[in-house]
Amino acid sequence: METTETNSSFFPAPPTRYLQFTKPNLTIAKSIQSKTKPNELQFDSDLQKRLIKESLKDLKDIEEIDEEEIERINEIDLRTLLEPPNLDLIKERGGWSSFGDWEPWPGKSSRAMLEGMPKLYEEKMERKDALQALLNTLIYSYLKLLNQLGHQGPPSLSNHSNQVSNTDQIISHIELTSFNMHGLCNELRPRQARETLKLMMKEQAKEKREKARLVLKTCEDLKNDLIGLKNHSGSFDDPIQNIQSNETFDDSMKETDEKTLLKEKQQDWNALLSVVDDL
Repeated sequence: METTETNSSFFPAPPTRYLQFTKPNLTIAKSIQSKTKPNELQFDSDLQKRLIKESLKDLKDIEEIDEEEIERINEIDLRTLLEPPNLDLIKERGGWSSFGDWEPWPGKSSRAMLEGMPKLYEEKMERKDALQALLNTLIYSYLKLLNQLGHQGPPSLSNHSNQVSNTDQIISHIELTSFNMHGLCNELRPRQARETLKLMMKEQAKEKREKARLVLKTCEDLKNDLIGLKNHSGSFDDPIQNIQSNETFDDSMKETDEKTLLKEKQQDWNALLSVVDDL
């Protein structure tokens, strides 16, 4: 079975944007939001830095933050942690930031960018086989490009007029193959999610079964010890006789103390034997 390290490569790491939604950041963002005008669209890093320092003085429940941490917090517009996207602000900036990636406005979605491109695989083909075929095509295209550059050199150093077109054709084919692989990977994400979930549940079930096995083994060992104690109880001296023969008391207190002690020992012994009988 694959290890956890291998399983983690099924999906890329989550965007670091979620790390900014900390309690101090949200508290500071609320303080800044109360000190700014609602119609202020443009992000002013200097103004925000000053407001951050003022907020730290006013807020007593936040630990002291050094200058380096303030600079790191000031890299983003803290208002975006609280407010929904503002269309006017997006138009004014010419785009928006999505999980750290800048998207222009207006822009094209990745699905729209892939529309109209020829597919290098059949729709009825199994996606796993199609990906393997595209990977072989990609490797072959790279080898062909290396052969082209190795024999005739870069296009800038070649005297052949058709050299640039041949190289461009190979590069275009590599790009088209990559787009096809990207589209197939997006189609396979739901299946990857299901398989990853199955694998995680199998790992959890395996751990729980192992813990249950250890508990049962411990109970079985304890049961065997008690049964062995019961079976060998006949070879032991009678606890009452043993106490009577070994205990010495004063003549005045011997009878009373001896009876009390014998009674307690007999009760303990009977309780232990009853536990063994229940097993």
